[in-house]
Amino acid sequence: MEPLQWLRACAPLFLLLIFIKYTVGCILTYIRNSSNSDLYSIPFPPLPFWKRYTVGHNLLYHILRADAFDTASLINSWRKAHGPVFQVFSLFGERSLFVTSESAIRMVHVSKQASFKKAASTRRSIASLVGENGLLLAEGEKHSRLRRAVAPSMHHNALSTVGNIFLDQGHLLVERLSTMGNSGGDVLREVRVATFVAIFETCLGKNATTPDVVARLQEAYYIVFPEPPLKMLANRIRHKFLWFIDQKHFSYRKDLKDYIRTTIRDICAKRTREIESGPDEAGTPLVALMVDEDTKKNIPHEAMVETVLSFLVAGQVTTSMSVCWTLYELARDSVWQGRLCEELKAWSADDGMEALDQLPLLDRIVKESLRMYPPVFFNTRETTKSVDLDGFTVPKDTLVRTPILAIQRNEEIWGSDAAHFNPDRFLRDYVVAQSKMYWCLFVFGSRGCIGQRFAMLEMKAFVVQVLLRQRVSVKPLKDAVPTCVGPFATPNGLKLYFENR
Repeated sequence: MEPLQWLRACAPLFLLLIFIKYTVGCILTYIRNSSNSDLYSIPFPPLPFWKRYTVGHNLLYHILRADAFDTASLINSWRKAHGPVFQVFSLFGERSLFVTSESAIRMVHVSKQASFKKAASTRRSIASLVGENGLLLAEGEKHSRLRRAVAPSMHHNALSTVGNIFLDQGHLLVERLSTMGNSGGDVLREVRVATFVAIFETCLGKNATTPDVVARLQEAYYIVFPEPPLKMLANRIRHKFLWFIDQKHFSYRKDLKDYIRTTIRDICAKRTREIESGPDEAGTPLVALMVDEDTKKNIPHEAMVETVLSFLVAGQVTTSMSVCWTLYELARDSVWQGRLCEELKAWSADDGMEALDQLPLLDRIVKESLRMYPPVFFNTRETTKSVDLDGFTVPKDTLVRTPILAIQRNEEIWGSDAAHFNPDRFLRDYVVAQSKMYWCLFVFGSRGCIGQRFAMLEMKAFVVQVLLRQRVSVKPLKDAVPTCVGPFATPNGLKLYFENR
């Protein structure tokens, strides 16, 4: 029998075995969880039984295919109807627990954070790009040790020395944006170039490699991250039903990911040798500050490579989205843009990043933009053991999601104008107080974003550099309002127009 004929003949048997395995697994999971947890008594939005197991009616569909702002409104309506802790069905009936109360958020991310780990789906989606042992995906003591080693590179004193890189790249960004003029263009691509070069030079140094290598790396990152939503869906299906097929066959643009990893590994090795031989003429790269607490030497080579890979993903993709959304909101409202430009009259590049960081209106504008458009819409954890969450006993291996976008646009928390851009809301004492837990894009505790200050400084530098030289506007009668589809705040259809001041 020919191989193709054999596969066709055996296909029904394979499908039957997959169905039996899935069904038996569901039954065993139900028996285990119903006897020792409250999982099946936690409220959820009413949905016919058969729809729980179809792709078009569950959470994954909303995350990957629906407009993210509509999904946030839907989640807030579920919160209002079912309470601050509820569950939603994900792919093929998988349950996801949503936590939106202050106490539950604090427990997941601070007080009981050791009982939660990165979700397996998160690991699968980015491990091929950032590795398993870098700062993004390391767990337990390995993560704690690596975080302590990396912390000095994100300290205030270290970041105060990188201001010139931010300002220089902001200046180059303005030059590229000014060529768009009145035609509108792919603003996100240009901003991602700027944020990538900024994090690359900050992390590895200005002389780490040649400009053409930096350009090729940036282009590779632009293509591979984030992955297309349908590719993410295919990976989830593979994990659920085709686990016997090697992950590499489902990897999106494995050639580019291999190129990125190999190139960064070579650059890190070269930089380590150079650091050991003496200081860089262009300044101290952050990798030189990543020192193991026991050996007092640079962290192990592979840990350094994967940490740099983590920084390059987190430091350019998320920040570039945030810069674009900030410019968009300022372009929509000439009053806010004018107020910020008035404040900037008291600052010049000679004053440096420290003075820029102290500008109060700029700080509120950045915070408000991040509130309305957090770069990642969901934070997903998985329980490592049975935990009590707001009165519910939740079993091991349960997905627990913090819906960041929905929380940060919830009218019950932020007021009736929660969907509107209003930086002055951060002048209100109660908003400042509650934002400690509900302004949650950087998460908290030992798993919180170590690069929070880096990201905000970079955003401020780029936004200011643009506004000092360009008037930014939108054309609402010509262009559609930008939207987001997928788990990241990627602005689809965003067009901005620039005019020299």
